[in-house]
Amino acid sequence: MSHMKFLEIINVGKSFPGKDGPNEVLAGVSLEIRKGEAISIIGHSGCGKSTLLTLIAGLELPTTGAVCFKEREIEKPGPERAVVFQNHSLLPWRTVLQNVLLAVDAVFPGQSRAERRDRAERWLVKVGLKDHMQKYPHQISGGMKQRTGIARALSMDPEVLLLDEPFGALDALTRANLQDEVLRLHHEEHLTVVMVTHDIDEAVLISDRIVMMRVGPRAGIGRILDVPFARPRDRLALMQADDFAHIRADCVKFLYAQHGTRVA
Repeated sequence: MSHMKFLEIINVGKSFPGKDGPNEVLAGVSLEIRKGEAISIIGHSGCGKSTLLTLIAGLELPTTGAVCFKEREIEKPGPERAVVFQNHSLLPWRTVLQNVLLAVDAVFPGQSRAERRDRAERWLVKVGLKDHMQKYPHQISGGMKQRTGIARALSMDPEVLLLDEPFGALDALTRANLQDEVLRLHHEEHLTVVMVTHDIDEAVLISDRIVMMRVGPRAGIGRILDVPFARPRDRLALMQADDFAHIRADCVKFLYAQHGTRVA
């Protein structure tokens, strides 16, 4: 019996219209992501990392090639692929609970109101917002807003969690807490995680593989690095491991080399 491929990016190119003709952001990108895997995509600004994520999300369609989920071409967004952006995009006039319920109501219209509310509350408890459900976005911190965004994404019962620099705007401690949260949820819920990040330590901490993008235009995958640490992972133990420093140095070297080839 052949195994169904879970998430596949097949020879993808993406262009956007520009003043002087098409602006080719990605070219010839191919990647297979296994179920339950955590992948980070790193690279310099403008290398198409976020574009790649929006293609998996179905928010944009590839110009050439295909992105397939369970061997069907992705043509639009779907709840099985939930996205958390850096800008949490919560509705300010709705409470934390109501913001999560919006997603739940859309994805589970067949469930009773009580079931839907239970689902939303359960995820808010899981991400540590038990006491903040009735607050409005302006009453909570940036970290709590991101937790709300994660709860909203997970309340849709997705098979893939797409994270676009989700912790980029947060202070170091909040960021570390949320990284640990994503590590825990990935492990406990068997989520497949695809994350775009600028933070190399974050990539090493969370990922099974790190996908390093070459500089654009026509950016592609330059290198894929395996991160061999067992799970569940402990941040402190990991950061003291020799391999951590080696993997981190490999990433930094790659990124510096990319900068070196850039024409000013």
